[in-house]
Amino acid sequence: MPDNWKGRIDRKFRWMSLFYDAFDLVFITAPSRNPRRILAEAVPPDARRILDVCAGTGRGALAVAAHRPGAQVIGIDLSVPMLAVAERKVPPKDRGRVTFRAMDAARLEFEDGSFDAAMISLALHELPPDLRARVLDEMVRVVKPGGRIYVADYDWPSAAVGRLLLRLFFLVFEPPHVLEFMRTDWPVEFDRRGCVLQEEKKALYTRILVGNKQREAQEK
Repeated sequence: MPDNWKGRIDRKFRWMSLFYDAFDLVFITAPSRNPRRILAEAVPPDARRILDVCAGTGRGALAVAAHRPGAQVIGIDLSVPMLAVAERKVPPKDRGRVTFRAMDAARLEFEDGSFDAAMISLALHELPPDLRARVLDEMVRVVKPGGRIYVADYDWPSAAVGRLLLRLFFLVFEPPHVLEFMRTDWPVEFDRRGCVLQEEKKALYTRILVGNKQREAQEK
């Protein structure tokens, strides 16, 4: 990931780490539609090694760990302050099984096919198209054939009021390219990386995409 982008992420999330979890309060109004919970429940019981990319303060990784108590869960993120918050949340009984590491999502320091599943929650929209593509490439690379790729991110609500609220949120908190991200053709993005988009689950202001890695990614 370019140094200028790393610096931008570090500056943004250094101060956001102080209150980032407050954004999840919106899901309290509809816990059954919490995207982190829905994603965690979608991970198959036989997944033994799970990677959470751009793990932030660890909510996604810890949700998966709670639903899959026999799995090893590794969360990675560029922001050391965010990871410090995540580390403090790990229950004593899960230390060693749930770990967090500072790492560039566009250059994952793992072997090919070393995970049963890789997930990314509410993070891809932050990245410009070129970096977004590299992160997806890396996620697919480290998942074994037959493994799962999970993407949870923003989706336009059907109600006009909800769409307006989300646009206002984007205007205040998100980068300009988030609107381009919202037009992503996900079946095509999965297919060009040797994956099949198997399922799409709706959540509050978000959707969860479940891909299955079928083969090695095609040359692009």
